[in-house]
Amino acid sequence: MTDSSGAVIPAAKVTLLRVGTGERRYEATDSSGNYSFPLIDIGDYTVSVEVSGFKTETKTGITVELQQKAGSTFSSKWERPLKESRWPRPEWS
Repeated sequence: MTDSSGAVIPAAKVTLLRVGTGERRYEATDSSGNYSFPLIDIGDYTVSVEVSGFKTETKTGITVELQQKAGSTFSSKWERPLKESRWPRPEWS
């Protein structure tokens, strides 16, 4: 997962949905923005990635076949905050 400038986004929530059964699995992106769902069954999947401050991205139509590695690359854009946020300000001496 990367932002529109190509910077890596770690700790994004990744949801894997097996379309045929409704089963969901969850992972988080690592410090390189990568994620993995090992040992998944064959079938059709949808993958969603969400992280605070970004638009949720969803990829559909991912088909996993026997002994296959499937992957998706996500690149997200900053989304406008729903309300004004205030970042903590440092205490100046």
